[in-house]
Amino acid sequence: QQRLAGGLEKIDEAQVQLKDLDARLQVQRKEVAKRSEECRHLLEEKKLQKKAFATEKETEALDTKTSLDIKQAEIAVKKEEADVELAAALPALEEARRTVKELTKDQIAEIRGFKAPTAPVADVCRSVLAILRPQSADTWAECQPMMADINFLGTLVNVAIEKLSQATERKLRTSLDLLDESLLKDVNNVIPDPKRKNEY
Repeated sequence: QQRLAGGLEKIDEAQVQLKDLDARLQVQRKEVAKRSEECRHLLEEKKLQKKAFATEKETEALDTKTSLDIKQAEIAVKKEEADVELAAALPALEEARRTVKELTKDQIAEIRGFKAPTAPVADVCRSVLAILRPQSADTWAECQPMMADINFLGTLVNVAIEKLSQATERKLRTSLDLLDESLLKDVNNVIPDPKRKNEY
């Protein structure tokens, strides 16, 4: 009887413990369900974020492609314009090369000997300096040793005009604008008819 009573007592204790465990299990199940729902929401949120990010990147890529297409079209147009300009300029370039070939060393020596050349002469020589020696200072004093070089005329005839840097081109444009102004002034000084001034 005592053993049976002890056994029943143990069963009662086990039932109490079981109820306690069951109650704790119910709480934990609710917590797990809550956490699972939170995880599901978090995953959905992440999916939406990834989708939004992917859409944004796709839009950016499309915008970039469109921008590149536009730039490519602009470059093609500019290249075509440049090719037309080049085709028009080539005869003038060849004529300039032929003219340079006709220059003599004596003529170059005469120009080099000028102490204070007229503005058009100085501007032309500084333009040549910008082409042949782009790193040199833009002065008449730098032009003289350039013209003293034994290979000066040969270098000038064979210079690769198409390979000039943009900085050199800008410098040349400035020099040529100054040359235009000084030549115009000189021409206007010898044209008596005021109505015909600036015609050059």
